[in-house]
Amino acid sequence: MATTATIYIPGTNGVNGTTGTQGINGKDSAADNTGQPGTNGSDDCSTCATNGTTGANGVTAGGPGGTGSNGANPPTLTIYNNQFFFGSSSNGMSIVSQGGNGGNGGNGGNGGNGDVGGAAGNNGRNCIKKGICPPALGGTGGNGTNSGPGGNGGNGANGGNIYIYYGSNININKISAVSYAGQGGAPGDPGSGGAGGSGGANEIWPPDSPQTYAPPGTPGLQTGGGNPGSNGSSGTVIITAM
Repeated sequence: MATTATIYIPGTNGVNGTTGTQGINGKDSAADNTGQPGTNGSDDCSTCATNGTTGANGVTAGGPGGTGSNGANPPTLTIYNNQFFFGSSSNGMSIVSQGGNGGNGGNGGNGGNGDVGGAAGNNGRNCIKKGICPPALGGTGGNGTNSGPGGNGGNGANGGNIYIYYGSNININKISAVSYAGQGGAPGDPGSGGAGGSGGANEIWPPDSPQTYAPPGTPGLQTGGGNPGSNGSSGTVIITAM
């Protein structure tokens, strides 16, 4: 069975970008008066119940994805030979030069989540019914932060140059040479926006009504993806007499 000898000359592929850092979630705290429950009203209706406070917002946005590194060019191959000889079981020789592909962009980090709003306090008996106190409301959930954008892909490398110089053209038709460009790296995807925190429980009114809740916080936005890397160019291939 006839065989073909192959010389493969690769460039090094680029390294993929790192994933962006995760955004920091909001955390309710008494010191910041976030997500705190409302106080109860008095039975004599001299004091009405207070609303729960808004949940803590996400602290930081997601970090951007890292950029993929560029692919590397393969070395140039130069051959000087007076005449090429191949055995009867050989179809000849194939030379392939391949530029390194660019690394892919890293994905963006997710945004930080908002925390839950505080529950409403409860009013004294009959204070709402008498029109003295309004029903207390839960606190709105904290807002999420935006995601990190995806990183850019690295550029593909050029294919290497191939130069073959011969003295005799015998068997020269059994030699093939090609140089391929490296492909640009794919862009990274954006992370997800942080979720808004759940709203706190409202005071139940009228009595025996289903439990209702304050609105949730606003979710963070999902930012854009990265840009793809550029493809390289094919190298120069020359097969000619010396």
